[in-house]
Amino acid sequence: MVIAKKTLSAEKALMRLETQCAAKEICSHEAYEKLRRWLVSPEDARKIVGRLIERRFIDDSRFGRAFVRDKAVFARWGRFKIAMALRQKGFSRDMIAEALATIDEDGYIETLDALIAAKSRQLSDADSYEGRTKIFRFAASRGFEPALIAEAIKRLKG
Repeated sequence: MVIAKKTLSAEKALMRLETQCAAKEICSHEAYEKLRRWLVSPEDARKIVGRLIERRFIDDSRFGRAFVRDKAVFARWGRFKIAMALRQKGFSRDMIAEALATIDEDGYIETLDALIAAKSRQLSDADSYEGRTKIFRFAASRGFEPALIAEAIKRLKG
């Protein structure tokens, strides 16, 4: 049985998005995606998002800073992975660079060191070439920069 989706009126969509924006930070790209899923016309979607931006429910710059902080501190992602996620959300290079500039460098290095130390404890061959390669690939998969990873591995050994 196929259930037809019901189109949400512009007023209801605006109210629903206001409620969601009050509960958590969303970017304009996410708002457009939600409106598309709710079958709101593109013209109404532009008006709704414009109104939300005007009333400061949506602020992509604020979202970017919050996203970077959450991913760097809580998810322990590196800059590359964070930047990729922001690109998928439609952020420009300038906006990504602005958001990434808010990362505390000392905390970032401490996070990388902690991740590498934890991974090396899991490996029986952490001091071998293969073990260091596994650690390097692990940190790279988390989005950390290769030069920083190499330095962190040297600090761990040293």
